[in-house]
This record gives sequence, C-alpha cells and structure tokens, in this order.
Amino acid sequence: MAGALGGVAGAFWISSLFFVSPEHFQWSWSLWITGVILIGGVGSLHGTVFGAMFITLLLEGLKFAVIPLSEVFPQLSEKFLNVKEAAFGLAIVLFLLYEPKGLAYRWEQMKNYFNLWPFSY
Repeated sequence: MAGALGGVAGAFWISSLFFVSPEHFQWSWSLWITGVILIGGVGSLHGTVFGAMFITLLLEGLKFAVIPLSEVFPQLSEKFLNVKEAAFGLAIVLFLLYEPKGLAYRWEQMKNYFNLWPFSY
C-alpha cells in the first residue's frame, strides 16, 4: 500500500516537474532519511517522528554549541559542515551499538512501565 501511494505521489510530482534527473534525488537526503529511521526505530510510525526530532535537536544544539566556540576557534565555523556530518554519523553508530531497536522501543518500554506502575504483575 505504501509503495502504491508513493508511486502515485511520484507520478504527480514528476508531471509537475516535466523533467527527471538524478539531481532531484540527492544522496544526502537518502542518508538523512535512513539515519532518521535507524535512530527512531525500524518498523514504527513513532520511530520516524522520534528520529526526526532527535536528529533535528542534535544538529540545532550542535549549531548553538559551535557558535560560541567559533570565537575561540575561527576555523571551526568554516568546517561546521564536516562537524555536523561527523556528529550525525556518530549518532547513527552509537544508536546501532547501544539502542538497536531505536527510540520507539524505549518509548514503548516507558509507556508499559507507567501503565503498570503501582501494581506490576
């Protein structure tokens, strides 16, 4: 069902562009979406939302951390794209090592804990 809806949406999108080329589909977007899914949790709708929120907050927090440090280290602001990509890759690796089921699994565990809290069975 998802593939069919994606195909229909792609057909409408392509008909509005009148031209298809590889430049429309960048490698960085594919990698970003894969990272969001891996961090959020594969196979869950909540996981995509949690993964997108986590990555966005991580990268924005990194930007706010680099701004004061760029006064001390001016070359850091020039290489911010490399720092951002390294933090993104490190986040993916750490989640695959320490939380392989993603943030959605942790969310389910917290919900179950609070549902059974006073009387655990």
